[in-house]
Amino acid sequence: MKKPGLILALLTGLLLSGCYDLTEELWINSDGSGRMKFTIGLAENLVAMIESSGKSADFCENAIRDKSKLENNDLVSSVSISKYNEAGMLFCTIDISVTDFRHFKEVRNIAIEGDYDKYEFPFAIDDLGEGRIRISQDFTNLGRDDPKQSEMDKMGQEMAMALMSPMLAGKYITVIVHAPKIESSNGAISADNKTTTWKKPLIDLFRNPDQTHKFEMVLLREVGLLDRIKSWWESV
Repeated sequence: MKKPGLILALLTGLLLSGCYDLTEELWINSDGSGRMKFTIGLAENLVAMIESSGKSADFCENAIRDKSKLENNDLVSSVSISKYNEAGMLFCTIDISVTDFRHFKEVRNIAIEGDYDKYEFPFAIDDLGEGRIRISQDFTNLGRDDPKQSEMDKMGQEMAMALMSPMLAGKYITVIVHAPKIESSNGAISADNKTTTWKKPLIDLFRNPDQTHKFEMVLLREVGLLDRIKSWWESV
């Protein structure tokens, strides 16, 4: 297996700590281009704990080092990475613009140097026809036990969960999508039907591992004459 890349490298250590916020924000533009921004926050007290042991807690480091891999890709129009401190948290933001939003998944795969579906949060874009596009992301695996875990490992995990619960309070996984028109979503939809927000308390994913924790929405795009002809031709 290849070493973790931009996004996965940030998540790997943070998933173990529980002291983080993850926000993914997507923009689907009317011209078909897109943008995705990942903001990950780590509690400063945990940063201090890590650095007191002589290790680096700069989880933006790998992302900055590997930035050129995305900048040199034809699917990507721009990449920016920033880090800042706010309200007791250290944040890292990766902001990627793409020439076609339908390449979101492919660009994600480049960012983590592998198949995104093999990792924690499978992401999918499905063309439903007639301009309807479904976007989904499944966070269910985050709270599930490894089926190969021993009973000792499970006991240790339960003890760790008890210790982590206070740290998980007030931490969320948030997905925000902006699009020309949103038809439906299992998140909140704005009054103008152009933004949907799905926000899940991190503690829910760990306390209810047998439940499905999946974001899903359907957006509408204007379908041009050539697209209609192509769709008709493929159906006959």
